[in-house]
Amino acid sequence: VGDDAVATAEGFPAATAPEPPAGLPTIPPARVGGTYTALVVDDDEDCRTIVRQALERSDLDLRVVAVASGPQGLAQVEGELPDVIILDVTMPEMDGLEFCRRLRSAVRTAFVPVLLLTGSTDQDLAERGFGVGADDYMTKPFRRDNFLARVRRILQLTYGSFAVGGDAEPAATHVAPPTALPVAPELDYV
Repeated sequence: VGDDAVATAEGFPAATAPEPPAGLPTIPPARVGGTYTALVVDDDEDCRTIVRQALERSDLDLRVVAVASGPQGLAQVEGELPDVIILDVTMPEMDGLEFCRRLRSAVRTAFVPVLLLTGSTDQDLAERGFGVGADDYMTKPFRRDNFLARVRRILQLTYGSFAVGGDAEPAATHVAPPTALPVAPELDYV
């Protein structure tokens, strides 16, 4: 073996990892302390504003992009791949289930985590959402802290346990099961 080659114990040159084929998605490295991009897709302007503000005011260090329809969301994803998508289920033109189905059918977008939001308490809708590839599901109205814990957990599961700021304790211990929460005026609902 020449001076420039790295030899293994068996005397053969050490293998190097091949470059991935062009066009295949790559998983971004965990951005500890970095900025992630969240895409909010909801036809209701008030809901978009509430979700955007909750994310921007959190300790998650998210850059938030918000659009008003499924087709606008797909166009945004085509231009810039977000790190997480917060997606309304019931929208005109294209509902959240179809959006998620299209996202999962393309290699480039198949692994972008999706949190579905809906005003419906229909459990069949939740099941259908998971069936098309959603990572989590919440009903509106929701508690801000529960919503942020779910987004944090999705980012941690996707990009590593220390990928986002906040407490070091796993977020999953703070997340309620995906069921409708009772409305109580003393709690911080959005």
